[in-house]
Amino acid sequence: MTSHTNIQADLCIIGGGIAGLWTLALAHSRGIQAILFEKDCLGSKQTICSQGIIHGGSKYTLQGKITGATDTISGMPKHWLDALSGKGEVNLSNTTVLSNHQFMVPSSGIETKLLSFLGSKTMSSFTQKVKGQNLPSGMQTVGIKHPCFQLFEPVVAVDSLLENFQQQFSDYIYQYEVKAADISEHENSLSLNLQNNAGTIQCQKILLCSGEGFETLAPLCPKQKMQKRPLHMIAVTGSEKTLPPLYTHFVGRSSKPLLTVTSHPHAATHTNTWYLGGNLAELGVERSHDSQVEQAKQLMQKLTPAVDCSKLTFKSIFIDRAEPAQNNLIRPDDAYLASFKQLMVAWPTKLALAPRLAEKALFELNSTLSKENLKNLAQLPLSKPSIATYPWLST
Repeated sequence: MTSHTNIQADLCIIGGGIAGLWTLALAHSRGIQAILFEKDCLGSKQTICSQGIIHGGSKYTLQGKITGATDTISGMPKHWLDALSGKGEVNLSNTTVLSNHQFMVPSSGIETKLLSFLGSKTMSSFTQKVKGQNLPSGMQTVGIKHPCFQLFEPVVAVDSLLENFQQQFSDYIYQYEVKAADISEHENSLSLNLQNNAGTIQCQKILLCSGEGFETLAPLCPKQKMQKRPLHMIAVTGSEKTLPPLYTHFVGRSSKPLLTVTSHPHAATHTNTWYLGGNLAELGVERSHDSQVEQAKQLMQKLTPAVDCSKLTFKSIFIDRAEPAQNNLIRPDDAYLASFKQLMVAWPTKLALAPRLAEKALFELNSTLSKENLKNLAQLPLSKPSIATYPWLST
């Protein structure tokens, strides 16, 4: 058995999803000594199950006005684009960008008022009208012919994103299930006592951002409550010819898209997977697998009429989005962070809001930081977590 290892750190992060990983990266870019623990795979649960969309707030304007959620998230694509181009404090230049844009496709019966709003000067920083031969080839192939709006919102390959973080910060990431009993509080610091005499991490702050895993750590912060909002997603897989690339919100009179489609190619098998969200997933939580698949087929026949569903494979996927508790289970408008002395609890609420959450977390650290450079870290007798698998690829 390896002898007990004592480590000094500024910040200990519990949870290896997008919130924890971005905070870890930003911390190290600023000389803050941070270490991260993940009990399963990096990105497991919510992050790997996201559609990879870096929202800029466009889909929150479907009631014909700018909302609080729009204002909060509108600056996030720039943070991500800086990172993806290697110009930001967090360098994600090796991440695969699936599409530089999302597209918003209004249904034929949508109100003229909303169409005018989407094309107005107010929305000029969010959208650009596209029609005719300027429509992406994938949209033309699936039977979309009427004008739509190009959104300045990139879509990233989530597995590539996770691999990018792992490659850069593997030295500071360990696989370990932190339990409430492992954490002890002192006057101005915290200790994380690893089981089996593996070691002790003494740090200024601990950030709990383990998504729904907060349930097991809730005794540490009894005043903090969590909610789960379920989704019932659909993954549709076919050949590259039958399912061309598509990154689209199909919108109607609802305040949410009827259907949101992102495409995820598999080079080894020459197949493509459409990952379907939007109202289909929101309203489908009460449907069975068969019923949800049938609903997806009906929507595809209506919205992408040139696609032959008989040649495709459908899989339904239930997901729980973990968030801070809200009245009536509504979606939070912003990344959330609350402090309980030396403990912080956080949920990003959206993939795109990870940079905002990281800034909030690091703001809570004191100015006096450790100079120990995580001495003895390499002596921890712990393994490294792998990358989570997309839900449509897992058995």
